[in-house]
Amino acid sequence: MIESTRLGFSMMAHALAAPGTASIMSSVVAAESQTLFVDAWTPPPGSQPSTFLEWRLLVRKHTGALVIGIRTDEGDRVNPPDPTPVPPGTRLIYLADDDVLAPPTDSPT
Repeated sequence: MIESTRLGFSMMAHALAAPGTASIMSSVVAAESQTLFVDAWTPPPGSQPSTFLEWRLLVRKHTGALVIGIRTDEGDRVNPPDPTPVPPGTRLIYLADDDVLAPPTDSPT
């Protein structure tokens, strides 16, 4: 409940400072359109992205998802500069219709 309250107050404060953003953020939080996900992703063979820009472009090309940040052991970085190094094990923060970067689950045959 505390995180929900904190999120609500943050959204209200932001909406006051930046009019017109409340409805956009509301649709993301309510999962009415694109939803926020955090996943690691193994790029296709032959691809070796190493910067935020390279990861962002590769993910968009292969999945249509919009990468907006990274999660490392040091924490979350939203909208880091394009040349930011993305070390192995980094999780990507992205918007998409579905959890498109999650590893596939094996289903029994």
